[in-house]
Amino acid sequence: MSHELSWTGNEVIISFSGDVDFYEITEVDDVIYGDPRFEKQIYQIWDFRRVDSFKISTVEAKVIGGIDRDTSMWNDNIKLAAVSQDQHIIDMTMDYKEVMKDTNWQIRMFDTFDDAYSWCAV
Repeated sequence: MSHELSWTGNEVIISFSGDVDFYEITEVDDVIYGDPRFEKQIYQIWDFRRVDSFKISTVEAKVIGGIDRDTSMWNDNIKLAAVSQDQHIIDMTMDYKEVMKDTNWQIRMFDTFDDAYSWCAV
């Protein structure tokens, strides 16, 4: 369970490694949403390429989506890119995206970090 947040201006890249669970994701959310830069943020990149195991259930992915949906009232125009080729991470991101569908957040999965960054930087 390890993560690193890298801020450039108001934008953030979150890189994970090892085992990731619900509590780590919500801990990262708390840090991002508690930061004054969040209100002006344009994008977030969640990089899961170095994750060994992603211990998030469908229910937990939807709970995270509900938290983020409620938080979107403070910033309703974020691009959120997730980077992974792991099928479970992709599936959980799609469950999260479904909960977020009524927000203005744009959420996409990418195979590579470069593709995610290019999409976010536009």
